[in-house]
Amino acid sequence: MVITESSRKKEITLSYFQYNVNNVNGHRVYTFFILCEDYKELPLDPNPRNPVITSAPYKDMCKTLKDEPHLFFLKNGGINAIANKVDMIKSDRKAILSFERGWGIINGGHTQLAILNSKEEFAISSEAIVRLEVIETSSMKLDVLVKIAEAKNSSASVLSSSIAHLQGHFKPIIKEMKPEYEGKIRWHEGREIDGRSISATDLISMLNMFDVDTYNNDRHPIESSNTKTKVFNEWKKSNDGPDPNSKLAKIYHLTDDIIDLSEYIESTCTENLGKGFTSIKVMQDAKINGTKSTIVNGYPLRYNVPRGFLLPMLAAFRANLQTDEDGKLEWIENPKDVFDRVKKKLTDTLREYMKNHDNLNKISKDSMPWRVMYDIVKEAVRGGQ
Repeated sequence: MVITESSRKKEITLSYFQYNVNNVNGHRVYTFFILCEDYKELPLDPNPRNPVITSAPYKDMCKTLKDEPHLFFLKNGGINAIANKVDMIKSDRKAILSFERGWGIINGGHTQLAILNSKEEFAISSEAIVRLEVIETSSMKLDVLVKIAEAKNSSASVLSSSIAHLQGHFKPIIKEMKPEYEGKIRWHEGREIDGRSISATDLISMLNMFDVDTYNNDRHPIESSNTKTKVFNEWKKSNDGPDPNSKLAKIYHLTDDIIDLSEYIESTCTENLGKGFTSIKVMQDAKINGTKSTIVNGYPLRYNVPRGFLLPMLAAFRANLQTDEDGKLEWIENPKDVFDRVKKKLTDTLREYMKNHDNLNKISKDSMPWRVMYDIVKEAVRGGQ
């Protein structure tokens, strides 16, 4: 069962066998105890994660519902939701929950999915009980609702990208992307993608390497290689607040180009070079037996090129950017054509570094090889200017 926006209802009538209500800080907080067999689907709009059937907690819940239904209530934390209105029909032991768009479950999406899917597969025992807590409020703003959902899910280590997706931070990037590229980005946990994908954190770390305002001849984006989560969180922070000002906004229109260039480098950096670069032990270990291709464009791969090699080569192409008369970044030359001209020098730089240091991980922390490769691209497109 896949829960989608189209399946969302504005009013859901639930049967309960017991409930209580309390007033807390001006909000009415209802706690319902519901037989799992009577439970009905609630909207997931504010939840930062889409529940997935491959997660371990989901599988454990399904197993408990089937094998130990009497323990489900004790082993499960229940479901938390925020509704605009709760109407009680006490004579029938029913509650009508009203949700506007953006309201619903803030924690417990996997619990709901486990109950709904189990109901389709077998008759759930009446011993299985779920606790549903519903906060009734009509005055809460959506940005506050998002923060509550984030806090409720923090114990489950929700990815920052899921929160950023919920807050709409990716929309300006998505607007600039072609569907075939956007469809391969894992913007949030649980997004269904056919085949392999690129995480939103990795995408932001790639875009960060082309931040011409932060990085220059002397400073290079090694953070994108060794602290990419920090890079992502700093980008997210620049989008938060009443006056968002993303420092990477001027690069968004180049997102598809950067992904394409990254995959082109990964696919072709080992071709027509002789035995020098590919003779490095780390590259010999990275040789692919069988067939494999890049995620978006399907370029053939002969080697799983280490990130420690790929990222500084990609970052070097920041030197191939210039600002046009309208203040917009553009390529000086077609970056793939430039790579074809300079890849021998770039890979020779990596080979020499490994010869002298024999430490792949050190490349991510040493700005020297990043600077050398940046200068190689700069010389190729600017004549050293």
